[in-house]
Amino acid sequence: MIEIKAVYHAVFEELAGRRGEQITIDQSSFGALIEQLDLRYGRSFGDTLLDRRTGYFKAGVIALANGRQLEPSTALADGDEVVFLVAMAGGSPPDAVL
Repeated sequence: MIEIKAVYHAVFEELAGRRGEQITIDQSSFGALIEQLDLRYGRSFGDTLLDRRTGYFKAGVIALANGRQLEPSTALADGDEVVFLVAMAGGSPPDAVL
């Protein structure tokens, strides 16, 4: 068993009802963490993050472990921090007058 620090932003914070938490999982994979989060918050957590048919992340969402992007099969280690984010883009076009 390993303990992971999960940090939630945007829609993931809304789904979990909190900004973060410590989670203990039986297996050391990112997939096992998603299974645990599905049990806690319903399948909508994982459905927001992953395309269940392909196993890939949905467009516009990111999960990072200690600053590096995850894949569903990525191994996690005790004490890792996993951050769930929504990719943001925007700003002014280069020729915009501010």
